[in-house]
Formats: sequence, C-alpha cells, structure tokens
Amino acid sequence: LPIIAFPLEAGRQPTRLGDVSGRNPDISRDGQRVVFTRYFPASFDFGLAEIGATGANERILSTGLPIIKAQMPSYCANANQIVFSALPTDDRQIDFSGSGAEAYQVYLLNLDLSGQTGLQRLTNDRAAYLFPAFSPDCSRVAAVRNDIRGGTPGEDVVVIDLAARTQTAVTSDLGAYVESSPRWTPDGRQLVYAAYKAGEPGQNDIYVRPADGSGVPRILLREPYDEAYPVVSPDGRYIAFASNRTGAYNIFIYDQKTSSTLWQVTNADEEHY
Repeated sequence: LPIIAFPLEAGRQPTRLGDVSGRNPDISRDGQRVVFTRYFPASFDFGLAEIGATGANERILSTGLPIIKAQMPSYCANANQIVFSALPTDDRQIDFSGSGAEAYQVYLLNLDLSGQTGLQRLTNDRAAYLFPAFSPDCSRVAAVRNDIRGGTPGEDVVVIDLAARTQTAVTSDLGAYVESSPRWTPDGRQLVYAAYKAGEPGQNDIYVRPADGSGVPRILLREPYDEAYPVVSPDGRYIAFASNRTGAYNIFIYDQKTSSTLWQVTNADEEHY
C-alpha cells in the first residue's frame, strides 16, 4: 500500500511519501523521517527503508545485511536506531513454504553506522518475534513472542532488556488470546496492545497492562468491531488505532481523559486503504 502522512492540523492535506509501496510505518521523534517495511516489486520481496517526511531522500536500510524479510521497524526516541523483525540468513531451518513457521528474530540497527557494523541481534532462539517496539528510553523492547517450534506455542507480549538480554513476560495466556502491536506509554510503565480471543480473528480489542507483567489487563476499547494497531501520543492522552467500524478500516483517535471521545482521521470507503 502507499505510505501516506496524515497531518492532524486543521486544513492540511495528507501527503503520499514518494512513489513506493509498503506497510508498518513509524515516525521519528522529530517528525522528519519515516521508516517502514518496503515492498520491492521486481523481486516480490520486502525489506526496510527510510524516507523523509516530505517524501524525499529515500534510502534502503536492509541491503547487504545477513538477514531476509526484514519488517516492522520501530524508531528509538533518543538515538538514531531502529529495532525490527527479520530472518537470519544463517538459519538453516527457515521455512519458505509459507506455513507461517518462520522464526523471526529481533534486531537493532544503528543508522549512524554502515553495513553490518551497526547491526545487533537481540534474540536468538527458536521462537518467532514480531511487532518489536522501543521503550521511551530505548533500554527495552516490547515484542510479541510465539514459541512456534516448542512445546508452548501461542502469542504473548514480552519485554526484552537490552543490557541484560533477559525477557519479562507481560502476558502468559499462550493460545487463549492472540496479541499484537504492543506500544509503550510515554512513562515506560505500561504497554498498549491489541488482542483477540482465540477462534475470533478480526475481533481485536485494545488493552493496556503494566510493562512488568503485574496486575491484569485493562480493556480500553471493546467494541463489536476490529480495533488494532494502537499508538500512544507523546503526552499519553490519546491513542490512535485502526478500526473497521465504518465498514472499511480507518484511523481513529481515542481520548483517554474523557474515555469516550473519538475522532476519525481518515475517511476511506474501500477495504484496502
């Protein structure tokens, strides 16, 4: 799909960022750059790219690295780094059949360094990790882990400590719920994510839970629609998310202070937007 920036200021119009196709865009802290999963039509493959907020100065980030199928990038707020999911090229057990059994791992890439010099692998096991996201201070990464090749398969949210390389389970329901897209609150204490009950795909609700795994999840949005891909505003008050409540997926903003106010940002009437 096209990568489009939707300004929130009244009167400003959305802008397509270059003539590229992709998904999973993330905006840098200064608002000047966008990193995303880029589709390469010539090879029918995908990788990572970065482009200016005006649609200029695109650069490919994943070329020449010992990885394939890099996707789902997330910026660090205080350093020129991203985290993302990818398959290591030295993994002889990569599943190319399309069965979904690929063990995606989490990587960190320092954008100030060239080539493999700036690449770090943050996980190294037989589980699959998707939707990685930096904490506000970039000391931790939240991700969805699925032990697809072990004895306890099922999606759960984990937090990876970058210094110790240890993991904390935030959810532990295994296959009972399917979690996705964890994002941090600005204070780094909680995670907002989408989840649906097993057997009910397309019925995501938005949850929030302490990032240390304590307590029980609190449901922020439970509607008879699919609510997914939550993103928390820098001040913590608003949550942007995708919803099909209009019959097609559009972007909405939820005001946590009023617990009821919704703004509709986009107005697409076709399912593929």
